[in-house]
Amino acid sequence: MPLIPQHIKELMQFEFKAPPQYTYKQYILIRTDKEFSLGKIIAHACHASSSALLWEFQTKKGVWEHHPRIMKWFNSGKCQAKIILKAKDVDELWYYIHQAIFESPDIPIAIIPDGGAHEVEPNTIIACAIGPVTPREAKKIGLRDLKLYK
Repeated sequence: MPLIPQHIKELMQFEFKAPPQYTYKQYILIRTDKEFSLGKIIAHACHASSSALLWEFQTKKGVWEHHPRIMKWFNSGKCQAKIILKAKDVDELWYYIHQAIFESPDIPIAIIPDGGAHEVEPNTIIACAIGPVTPREAKKIGLRDLKLYK
């Protein structure tokens, strides 16, 4: 049996005593005007999510104390809440990105163009990530108006 690092063991043994209360959430928007494989969608959602955080760390020198928004998200409910939403097309992705920038320039954001090796043309945009944001910020940006991606 492979050795499991201690921090992974601790995560595996964690049990929620009650439903977590999330104060911060990251929103992933997936465009629905074109057909993409489920694998392509999942890859782009993951890529956008992690890229938003990496961008945040790169802009603020990677010191945790300089990232209160991300620290609060990591500590909110003991997990990093993500909401996956439908966007009708790439223009709608850009609309919500601009709304987030207008709301607060310190909101982590990522939009990833595809390399075009499989399924789509190079530079096709499939998903974006906004946040973590507070519920108030999500409402002001308009993210609560979008439907869940199912």
